[in-house]
Parts: sequence; C-alpha cells; structure tokens
Amino acid sequence: DRLYGLTNIGIIYFRKELEFHKQFFYQMSNTVSQIIVAISAAIILKNVWALVFGCMAGHLVSLIMSYIIHPYKPKLKINTKIVKELLNFGKWVWCNNIITFIALQGDDIFVGKFLGSISLGLYQVAFKFSNIMASEITHVIGRVTFPAYAKLQNNVVKLREASLQTIEIVSCLSFPLASGILSLGHDFVYIFLGKKWIPMVPILHILTISGLVALFREQVGHYFTL
Repeated sequence: DRLYGLTNIGIIYFRKELEFHKQFFYQMSNTVSQIIVAISAAIILKNVWALVFGCMAGHLVSLIMSYIIHPYKPKLKINTKIVKELLNFGKWVWCNNIITFIALQGDDIFVGKFLGSISLGLYQVAFKFSNIMASEITHVIGRVTFPAYAKLQNNVVKLREASLQTIEIVSCLSFPLASGILSLGHDFVYIFLGKKWIPMVPILHILTISGLVALFREQVGHYFTL
C-alpha cells in the first residue's frame, strides 16, 4: 500500500479519456504478477509468506507500469496552501479508509483469530481466486464505464441501454469464469498449488458462488437506480 502512494497520478486519465485497454492492462498487471509470484513462492517456501511476496510483487509491478503506460512524469513541488486543504479533506478520507479496511479485512481477522494461520492462508488464497470476477475484470469495466455514464446522464434511455450492455458484458465474462472455478477448482488447486492446498477447495466454491451473487446484485442495483 505504501508503494501505491508513489503511483503515477496520470493513470486517472485512463478512465477520463475512456482508454479501456490501458486501464485493463494496468489493472491486470497487478493481478497476474501477484498470482505468479504467490504460486511460485508457495511451491518453494510452502508457507503463508507466499501471499506476502505475491502482494508486494503486485504493488511493485503496478508502480512500474503506471510510469510505463502513461507518459506523465510528476515532479516534487510543495504548496503549503494546497497541503492544508488536502489534510483537511484527507481526515474524512482517512476515516472512510478505516471503515473500508474493517469491512474488507474483518473476515480475515476473524478467521486468523479463531481458526489459526493455516486456515487464514487457505481462506485468503481461496478468496483471491474466487474474487477475480469482481475485483479485476468487472471492477475494471465498472471504472472505465463511469465516464461514459457521466456523458449520458441527461439521456435516461441511452443510459439504461448502456447499463444493460454492461450487465451483458459482465455476464459473458463472469459466468464462464465462475463455471470454470466450480468445475475445475479441485484439479487447478492440486496441479498448481499442491495436495496441501486441497482443503481450500470447498471454501473456493462457496466464495465463488457468493461473489457471483454479490456481483450481479450490485450490477442490477445500479440499473434500477437509474
């Protein structure tokens, strides 16, 4: 997360300028590097430190790619007036981040506290694979479609049509991916992670189904709010 603060701020133009391919490539570089490093480290180390190295690799690759993909190069310049304004605004962002952290990491804290580090490692890896649909593919789609929705905000009919098209795209991507995880999850875990990770398969199936339901609830909810 500390590395994320050094990311090139020029990446915000990926969404503003509707450069979908750049946003997708930037987002997926993080995920792919995390998975590759985590799996490789798990095979070598055979402990939960593989997750740590995977996360660090993902942040580092994102940092590097942000400067490769976008030409903007930020320069260090301190403006005390702007700093005060940002600090005043940032205290509310900080509070929001704490609440978000508790909401997102509360389950990890519970599992680690009451079930132990081994169960936590199994749960986190299962969550990572099952959450690919929401956290990566559809998350990217949602972020890049927001500027498009903004341009259509005065035309409700076209806005609804665009929202339905987004749901169709999400369906075409999510259902095959979820089906693949449910049908091939056991074989995938056995081949790439090893026999010791097999206990995570039931958790992987449950999280995949719940993630799929939550994903479509969010998408359909957006459509009915238009």
